[in-house]
Amino acid sequence: MEFEHFALTRDFFYLAALLFGVGLGCILNRFRRKVTDRYRNVTVTVGLCFFSGSLVSLTLAIIFSNWMILKESSLYIPMGILAILPALAFRFPRALGFPLILVTGVFTVWMGYACLRFPVIDGSSQGRVTRDGSGLVHVRIASQGIDTVLSYHPETEVLEFRAFCFYLPRIFPLVGELKRGLIAEITTNEGRYVDPRLGKYLFPGQYPWPGANARIQEAWQQFFSFQETLEKLETKTLLPGAALTILYDGLALKFR
Repeated sequence: MEFEHFALTRDFFYLAALLFGVGLGCILNRFRRKVTDRYRNVTVTVGLCFFSGSLVSLTLAIIFSNWMILKESSLYIPMGILAILPALAFRFPRALGFPLILVTGVFTVWMGYACLRFPVIDGSSQGRVTRDGSGLVHVRIASQGIDTVLSYHPETEVLEFRAFCFYLPRIFPLVGELKRGLIAEITTNEGRYVDPRLGKYLFPGQYPWPGANARIQEAWQQFFSFQETLEKLETKTLLPGAALTILYDGLALKFR
């Protein structure tokens, strides 16, 4: 279901669950043994403050979405996780609090690094194909912030570009809904170039064991959407001195 301000509403919805979990964890400390009455009163007060913040955040989510956010059943599982984890962390700060903070920090940094190393697909140039006066074909693509230039002999008839794009589902806050991708492989009769950011078995069709293709794709779809595209460019259509820009048109690779 799509509606205006979905991302903002979703994040307020998640924030409500997070604050509720923190408040619940604080109030559960009220029942710890060997604590003073003053400690119990303080934990209850702090918990009620977090409950108030949770209610405010939930109210904002409902107002921004005109109640439609409550129909987003796909958000309830991550909301439950966001509520349970902080509740356990605040209830058992020594046993679970620090490990959860550490694991969450590592996951957040890794997720950001894994996504940001791939450029956003927004219709901008992904590279250029040119042909000089001697007939040499040059392909310039961006790779890890540095332009990589590949040159092919005039006898090269076809350049085969294999690219991929992915985007995180709508349930992920902050980083979701941004499509990212790159040109992963360029294959000719002279050999193959593979982007150094990619592992050996990136594409589902390259997994060696039987049935892995379907299982890998089904598992990946739970976390992110993945699409592979294959486009060919006949070099004879590229006149000397001409240049073509490589870009994404939607989710397909095009030459213009």
